[in-house]
Amino acid sequence: MVSFLLLAVTAPVYQATLQGNEIWREQATLTGLGTIALGILMAIVAARYRPNGSWPVAMWGVGLLMMLAEMFGPPSWWHLLSDGWFAVLYGGIAMLVLACGWRSFEDGRWSWWIRRMGQLSYEVYLTHMFVVMAAVRIWRHNHWPQSNGWIVYPVCLIVIWGLGEAVSRLFTKPITKFLDRALTSRIYQKSRVTSSVQPEVGC
Repeated sequence: MVSFLLLAVTAPVYQATLQGNEIWREQATLTGLGTIALGILMAIVAARYRPNGSWPVAMWGVGLLMMLAEMFGPPSWWHLLSDGWFAVLYGGIAMLVLACGWRSFEDGRWSWWIRRMGQLSYEVYLTHMFVVMAAVRIWRHNHWPQSNGWIVYPVCLIVIWGLGEAVSRLFTKPITKFLDRALTSRIYQKSRVTSSVQPEVGC
């Protein structure tokens, strides 16, 4: 628990110290570990403490507003907090995770897409940068203004989702089935050999 807390607190501070290297800022390992630790901490808190009333909905709304402010706020806002906006995004994500843990959205029709993205999280993790880098190259090649970059967010989200689905259906599931059959067959054969060897009974 303490290690998770230290990682979660360190991540936004460490992110603010990364200057002059755009790629390293985007791909910082410690920042990634910190966000994972934050998710684990929020899941633990959500499981052990459940508030009454409308607190989950209120926290969901505030967390969403914090995320939207960081992602879609005007450039003039960046002069207010600069690198502190990452902490705003970080806090908003934490509040959303808590709210979703406190209030079940499993049966909600509107949430099926984000639940599916969670099921495809590893496929998305492995392949999303191919889409992101291609989108950045296309954007820069056409000299489109960076202030309108938010337009590409939903496009990338849909393409990344589709790529994750393709990897899951064409690679992950077939490989999983093959390994499951191979492992099951091996265990079955080993059990047959073991059962066929009968211990000698002394007179």
